Amino acid sequence: LSTGVMAALGSDQLAALTTAQMVALTTTQLRALTTDQIGDLQTADVAALTTAQVAALTNGQVAALTTAQINSLATASLAAIGTAGIAQLNSAQVVALTSAQITSMSTGQVAALTSSTSAEIAALTFSLQAERQRGGPVADHDDAGLTQPRQRGAVCRLGRQAQQQRGHGEK
Repeated sequence: LSTGVMAALGSDQLAALTTAQMVALTTTQLRALTTDQIGDLQTADVAALTTAQVAALTNGQVAALTTAQINSLATASLAAIGTAGIAQLNSAQVVALTSAQITSMSTGQVAALTSSTSAEIAALTFSLQAERQRGGPVADHDDAGLTQPRQRGAVCRLGRQAQQQRGHGEK
């Protein structure tokens, strides 16, 4: 299908695509989808996208992913999103991240979150705390499964920033 045809597909037509057909789309075809179309994709179809397909998403398309779609991404797929795309995540999308997804992020991706607004910082802190309460692998910021010292430091900074903002109001 041409990029023009892809951009013209309605939500019913997108829903009719099988997961196999979605995975067979080229990165050019996938990039032709509008942000509204991205939000209309079935969660199972998004989960099945290849790492290359996810890496090809535009920043606007990443921002258009629903929380369920974000949560469905494999860790390798999430890790393939560029830092500019990660910086587009809103607080609901950040909360939807699993600890495995967070730990799969590069230092640059975590740093993109540290430059986010206070809502995203609080959301990431909440996500880590929720994972800890569920008995997940996050024991504390130093044992969050983050393999790079810079990742651990960035997540710790996120927590401190959120605490400071809660104590001193939004800036």
